[in-house]
Amino acid sequence: NEMDCVVLDGGYTLYVSIIINNSNLNEFNFVYPIRRDMGINLNNIESDYNSQFGSFRSKIKKSFADI
Repeated sequence: NEMDCVVLDGGYTLYVSIIINNSNLNEFNFVYPIRRDMGINLNNIESDYNSQFGSFRSKIKKSFADI
């Protein structure tokens, strides 16, 4: 479904292209933290996004722990 969303931890982003090639998903179906380039800090918007993303992941983990 074009509305499906897959949330990935930063370590799994290397597999996005493999998943896209073997499914009906595209790059817009994935969300993951922004990785910084070596020696370059994230800007405020990127840092805020990563903070919100981490909070979202924590809520999901807590929901599963409560089950």
